[in-house]
Amino acid sequence: YSDRSELHVKKNLIVKTLLATILATNILAIGSNVSAAQIKKRVRLGGKNRFETAVEISKEFERGDKIQNVLICSNMAWADAMSSSPLSAYKNAPILLTEKNKLTPETKQRLKEMKSVKNIIILGGEGIISNKVFLELKAMKFNVERIGGKDRYETNLKMMNKIPNNIYGPKPKIVNGMDFNQVLSLALDAKMPQPDGTIFINPIFLVQPNATKE
Repeated sequence: YSDRSELHVKKNLIVKTLLATILATNILAIGSNVSAAQIKKRVRLGGKNRFETAVEISKEFERGDKIQNVLICSNMAWADAMSSSPLSAYKNAPILLTEKNKLTPETKQRLKEMKSVKNIIILGGEGIISNKVFLELKAMKFNVERIGGKDRYETNLKMMNKIPNNIYGPKPKIVNGMDFNQVLSLALDAKMPQPDGTIFINPIFLVQPNATKE
């Protein structure tokens, strides 16, 4: 399960989706653009597995603007999911999960329900999400793009390159790409709304473990 603030900001659900990638039945986090002090009341969102949990979270994105983009991530690739937090914030795109060689039924059904969605972005190379899933999504008449590299670091860099540099926030994160807890903690403030309505996105860059010691 996950906690959700009842403040009217749908993008505070990004981190919850990321956690759903690796926890089989529940997730726990507060949103990316509210502080703990601001949270007055919380409710639980969840399903019987990580796929259903991601589906339930995606429904919260529909409280505001229509969703046109969805990110699809492997249910086993925590690094791709967590480091996609900035891209999710930038695209206003919920993250749904899939298995490697077939589009998970829960995710497929949810995509059918989301009538406004036009674009699907698959995160990870074919070793993580196969071309079978790509073709299955194409057959559903979506515009499908894959962002993938030879490893998690290259995939992460390609994701961050999709975000315009001029909206990069003042808190870019450079993080050990093998440390789950570190990546999770730094994914919490990917989006920085400003008083004047400007939105900044704090990128997350994964690096090799030794690189963070230099």
